[in-house]
Amino acid sequence: MQLDVKKEWENAAPSGESVTAPGITTEGTERILDELAALDALDYDLVREAKAKEIGIRVTTLDAERKKRQSKEYEGAGHEIELSDPEPWPDPIDGVELLGGLMAAFRRYLVLPDGAAEVLSLWTIHAHAFEAFQHTPRLDIRSPEKQCGKTIILDVLESLTPRSVRTENVTTAVLFRLVDAYKPTLLIDEVDSFLKNNEELRGALNAGHRRGGRVLRCDGDKNELRGFKTFAPVAMAGIGRLPGTLIDRSIPITMKRRRATEEIEFFRWDRTDGLRVLARKAARWAKDNTPKLSKADPDLPEWLLNRGADNWRPLLAIADIIGGEWPTLARRIAKEVIEEDSSHRTQLLFDIKGVFEDQAVDRITSADLCEVLGKMEDRPWPEWGRNGKPITTRALAKQLSAFEIKPRNIRLSEGKVPKGYYLEDFTDAFSRYSGSLSATPLHPQKTGAFSDSLSATGNDDVADRIPPKPAETRQCSGVTVGSPEKGGNWSKEL
Repeated sequence: MQLDVKKEWENAAPSGESVTAPGITTEGTERILDELAALDALDYDLVREAKAKEIGIRVTTLDAERKKRQSKEYEGAGHEIELSDPEPWPDPIDGVELLGGLMAAFRRYLVLPDGAAEVLSLWTIHAHAFEAFQHTPRLDIRSPEKQCGKTIILDVLESLTPRSVRTENVTTAVLFRLVDAYKPTLLIDEVDSFLKNNEELRGALNAGHRRGGRVLRCDGDKNELRGFKTFAPVAMAGIGRLPGTLIDRSIPITMKRRRATEEIEFFRWDRTDGLRVLARKAARWAKDNTPKLSKADPDLPEWLLNRGADNWRPLLAIADIIGGEWPTLARRIAKEVIEEDSSHRTQLLFDIKGVFEDQAVDRITSADLCEVLGKMEDRPWPEWGRNGKPITTRALAKQLSAFEIKPRNIRLSEGKVPKGYYLEDFTDAFSRYSGSLSATPLHPQKTGAFSDSLSATGNDDVADRIPPKPAETRQCSGVTVGSPEKGGNWSKEL
């Protein structure tokens, strides 16, 4: 858009009418400012100095006036947020039947890993009663690729949880104002697209894990210091892993793409009446049992410590009050989740220890170590990176930095000095963490893959082949998670 300021100048104001600049009426100036507000940033930048001079104001004043007019475009736009709790079911609710119905609902629309339906069902009830607890665990719904069902989980949760707010992006300011005003259940999709480099938002999500968590801001025209509450249930879905501080405050659910032979019902927003009924029943159960939950102090196994205990205490409290098989089942699932996810770094140590032992060396390059780890089919390392790529030397260094282990120059027999690790670098970590896992010791499961190449490339960073030892089998047995479905008639029809 082009402004004919010369023409405006030529149309001098009538005698006695106020002007802002020679020949420019107040009305004319307003029109020019409105037109400048409609320009895009590039066009405005090209004319701002000339227009400020022609109108007779400073450039900074012109910038402020343009910004003021642009902000008016958003006044009254959008719509007010209206959140409400589901009306509690009129009759008392049996907790075992409620959990059975919730599990059936999730399994109706999703192919889930073992234990996930139970975790989602307990977490849903916790969302209705989160104010009874000192912590609210985040749900970390992750997958190595798209189309694995993460978004569908949020769809189902949106119908089951109170004051649910669904979003694919959120700023820090919106988050803490939303939580402070509405105490919602936040369902955040595609976190991998905007959370990684947003330390401020991560801090707010971390703070909201604990009752009393808040952020401090200078707010209003007078910049008054104010605190905003951040304590609220949050479920996040994305590709790959969350930042480490959020992982510590989360219960993970790792999704995989559904096979063509695995049948589910497609989720439809116009057919959620059954889910709304379950939400009402969860609200009634939470209302009746909140006094008990507020006083609950569930017995924690010795292996459930620190933030892991904070994350699981609300779900175990719910399971204990519901009774039946749930107290035992919830702890079994918690143990498996803790061992499979929270101990990834410890598992990495075990695997690296196994590599040193199997190769009978006292040093190994970063590239060779990643190549070996990337061939362990029963481990997360082959799909550790974004989009399911194997673990990289950089990602390996990041994980090991938690144990104060850093890559350094290592000297090989042929005189090359690539980046890598000496066995002695791990001595302290091996001694401190070798007993951290209660399951079978986690060594690499050996196959013929080790008899293949760990060969050098044309890059000097990669060492020559390290002769492998004969393959041996070291297997890790998992924990089979059962389901209490055998104890009741839990129909998948809602």
